Order: sequence, then structure tokens, then C-alpha cells
Amino acid sequence: MRGNLASAIAGGQWTQTRKASVPAFNISDTRCQLCLDKAGTAEHRFDCAMSKPAQGWPAPLSAAGKALGIIGLERRVILKSRGLLALRIPARPQSSEGQFRWITDPICSHELDAATWHFDGSMLNGKWKPLRITGFGIAVVSAEGSLIGHGLGWPPNWVATAAAAEA
Repeated sequence: MRGNLASAIAGGQWTQTRKASVPAFNISDTRCQLCLDKAGTAEHRFDCAMSKPAQGWPAPLSAAGKALGIIGLERRVILKSRGLLALRIPARPQSSEGQFRWITDPICSHELDAATWHFDGSMLNGKWKPLRITGFGIAVVSAEGSLIGHGLGWPPNWVATAAAAEA
């Protein structure tokens, strides 16, 4: 989606003033086509009498204040004018040891002796090595077909395929 994101951030949705600046379009009217009062700019979209709510736009939540201060003016403008915020966030390091937890522990079931154990492993984001994540699930079903236990886990970070996660 990198291309779509870059297009949106760069102004892929053109304002009236931007369209009028291209001679091939043969557009001379730079006014907002909703109110026909002021120049149709991205900033005007938030002040246009035809699109601005009667009570005004809500202010950012106070909890967002710290983040808005950190991202800088340019990103705040893109966030306000296009509703987009692109950040590079480092991927969380994967655990060198695996984890597993029962959601419903079958060990207490009197039906465990004849139970069938089902395993399934999977991987998300396989195309991007730094973002790959593998996981697995276990379901324990009684001979009559009722679920008597199930759990989920994450294998160690050296497990790099869905097949390995299942194994």
C-alpha cells in the first residue's frame, strides 16, 4: 500500500486551486465549488460554511496532546487535512523462547483418555521477514465431540514458517 499512502500524503485528492493550476484542465475558477466564496484549498475544507459542522470540528482529545507535539507540524497538517498519519515504528522483538497458555485446561476432564488432540500453526506477514509472526493453537475434543480444552501459543523466534509452528 506504499504507493497509495504516498499519493494520499502528497495530495492525491486535488483541491480546486490545484486543479486550476494545470493548464491542460482548462479550469480558471479556483474557488471552493461548495461555497463559491473562498479559494478551494485543503485548509479551506475545515472552514467552508458548507462542510463545517454547525458546532465546529471537535478538538483533539487531551490524551492525544503528547503525540501531536512529537509528530511535528508537517505531519499534523497531513493528519488534519487528509486524515493520515504515517509513522515508522520498530517491530517488537520476538521472544527467543516460546509461550503457551491454556484457555480451557483439559487436564481436569474425565474424558481426556479418549480425547483427540488437534494442532494448527500459522504465520502472519510472511512476506516481510522483520514482521513475520508465527503462532499455534491446540484443541482437545472428547470422543463425543465436545471441546474439553483449548489453548494458544507462540513458538521461539527461530520458528519461521507455518509448518514449523504447527510442528
